[in-house]
Amino acid sequence: MNFLSRLSKLYKFIRIRCHRYPRFPLLNLPYVAIKHVITTMSVSERIKLSLTSKRMEAYVILSRQLSPYCIIHFDSKLSYILMSQEGIMLFSENKFHKYCDYGNEKMKYSDYSSWLNKNSTSLEKFSKLTQKVLTLFPTNYLILQFCTDWMSAEDLEALINIPIFRGCNQLEVFGQWPRGELLDMIMEMANSKGDIKLGRVMVDYSHAMAFKFRNIVYDDSRWIRIEHLLSLENSRFVTLRQCNLNCKDMNILLKYWISTDRNMFEVLKIEGNERFFCPKDVFDGIAVLRAVFHENPYYWITTKSADPSKRNMLACQLDGRTMQCFTGRHDKIRITTGVEDLKVLEILKLLEDRREEKDQEHERTSETLNSFGVLFKDGIAWLR
Repeated sequence: MNFLSRLSKLYKFIRIRCHRYPRFPLLNLPYVAIKHVITTMSVSERIKLSLTSKRMEAYVILSRQLSPYCIIHFDSKLSYILMSQEGIMLFSENKFHKYCDYGNEKMKYSDYSSWLNKNSTSLEKFSKLTQKVLTLFPTNYLILQFCTDWMSAEDLEALINIPIFRGCNQLEVFGQWPRGELLDMIMEMANSKGDIKLGRVMVDYSHAMAFKFRNIVYDDSRWIRIEHLLSLENSRFVTLRQCNLNCKDMNILLKYWISTDRNMFEVLKIEGNERFFCPKDVFDGIAVLRAVFHENPYYWITTKSADPSKRNMLACQLDGRTMQCFTGRHDKIRITTGVEDLKVLEILKLLEDRREEKDQEHERTSETLNSFGVLFKDGIAWLR
């Protein structure tokens, strides 16, 4: 028995040293079983498996799972791909892996270096790597990050002309005061399904497509003027930080929203630099109702547009230097604010009529408003 035990251990040792593992007939299994086996593999194992044959690569592609998002970071010194669900980073150059300490699985450059041509440029290598990775590991949301400090106009044009990068869902642009020609190229990528996050911009910059993205985050918004906001159409979430717009500009924006037939935005958040947003100035000449819910005051206005597709209610919050606007249909906006919207809508119609009525009608409307629990402070209607 002792001899057999030693012989068994010797066999295991030889098998491990010589890599003589028994073959697993994966391709002989049904497709459902093959898919289950592949989905249980790690990223590196799936990549290695796809390199064994064209047929196996097809099975790996068929067994792929969508990742919530994928970040493509392109830089002159450090370019990488970050896959959220897999929790792993892939670099376009071998020398960067020693700095990588992300996720549970550590990828080696040798695991996928056969995809890349050693004689190709950095951009060509990164493009090829991105294409291969997204073929095996597709994503619902692709984010392209790059820094403009080292880029020339030719570099940026080469980057955004690659179809897989041009079709990204979100652009994240970093850099110290990027040049106008680079910003123009970035803005011209605007579309109704694309998002943008932009850092510093020169104060004198302007572009007609700056607000034609779906979701917008401008961290330095000192260059933005009221004309830019009036061009908003069908945007979802718009965030402007370090903004120089004042109460008069916000008043112009709200009056324009009231009169226009188009949906401008769902949520607009403006963070001012020094000026405080004063309700009296912001809502000057506008029928507005202040209603408090859970100790949070909302200023309500409604549109004059008869277009049934337009979100007809706007709820605004003012908090010092920050102003937030939420828009929606009167039958759905309660999900956002929690205020009894039908009552608010009826009061707003009375307030609008009251502004144009004569004395006798004015008093009658005031009595009706009082029955709703409305009182006036500093020219603004408050709902008790």
